[in-house]
Amino acid sequence: MVQTLNAHGLLNATDSATSSSLVGSSPGETGAGGLRGSESYEHRTTELGTRRDRVRGISVTTPTLLANRCNELLTQGFQFFVVASQPNLDRFDLRPFGMPVTPLPFLAPDRHSWSTDVFLRLFNSMNAQAFGPRGLELPNWVLVDNVLLSSGLFIAACDPQRLDMIAEALPLTPEERGVLARLVGEASATGYAGPIPVAAYCAAPTADRDRWVGWSLTSVVPRSGLAFVTKGLALRTYGAATLVGVTQYDNLALRIHTKFGPARIEAARVGLHTAPNTLVYATDVCRWLDGRADRGPGATPTWLVSAADAERHAEMQQMLDARTHTLMILPPGIIIQDDECVVPVLVTDYADPKIHP
Repeated sequence: MVQTLNAHGLLNATDSATSSSLVGSSPGETGAGGLRGSESYEHRTTELGTRRDRVRGISVTTPTLLANRCNELLTQGFQFFVVASQPNLDRFDLRPFGMPVTPLPFLAPDRHSWSTDVFLRLFNSMNAQAFGPRGLELPNWVLVDNVLLSSGLFIAACDPQRLDMIAEALPLTPEERGVLARLVGEASATGYAGPIPVAAYCAAPTADRDRWVGWSLTSVVPRSGLAFVTKGLALRTYGAATLVGVTQYDNLALRIHTKFGPARIEAARVGLHTAPNTLVYATDVCRWLDGRADRGPGATPTWLVSAADAERHAEMQQMLDARTHTLMILPPGIIIQDDECVVPVLVTDYADPKIHP
């Protein structure tokens, strides 16, 4: 990450984890280029060897670095909130890594001069801009039933006036500035003067209280580290020990997901999912918290898998079904080179996982 102070005293950060205009979008949707048709790996040995070398030496980001970046974001004017029913809030850690998180009780009287309901509608507008192109908008009934009542929604937000300064300070594209302007305009049209949601994450517990399923990682302030910080704070707030996630082979959010350690592939294909080329991964959050998540600089991917390579996806699923191999997505999660997006996958002999889907 390269960081510089600008004329406004704000920290500019170039973070490869947020190189897309909207986390949750595919490279083709954000101008980074679509995927070419699947090619034989045997005919690309030299090219892939070069790409594999790019993966070596990439380290997992540590909780200490997350806390440091969070402090910088707080200084810039970002705030962090968790919205949930009061019984859920009572179980959450509202000082994750010592950082302040403001609880917003759902279905309770507003504690601020601004409306929590409007705040949540703005979140859903932001989320729709990120996930709409994939057909993964979050209906309000799902937000209420499966997020706010079942768990909690973690949101990073910023006051409108401060957001304007941040937008000017960061090297945003016209499209990225337009997203922020639409959110501010929507808030202004309703007379809302509270903080504007700019990043979010949510996860819900499974029958195993330590195991959570996460979704909707969103950020509309790219290259700021917001997506990584938001997800990390949320996982700590929830108290998740294991995280199971659903994503796609061409989703740049993989760059954030693998900052918490190599992601074990639990399903290489999920045909029922709305979005094509979907996979299921699991992250051992405890290993990341303990500083044991990094495989070290010598880890080299066995394959670089594209979203278009259905044959490789099928082969990977056969390995998983037969329990002959373990498949791990290595940092940085996705490599984009020559207009192609590929996922670095390490294949090893099967080991009985401590992470379960």
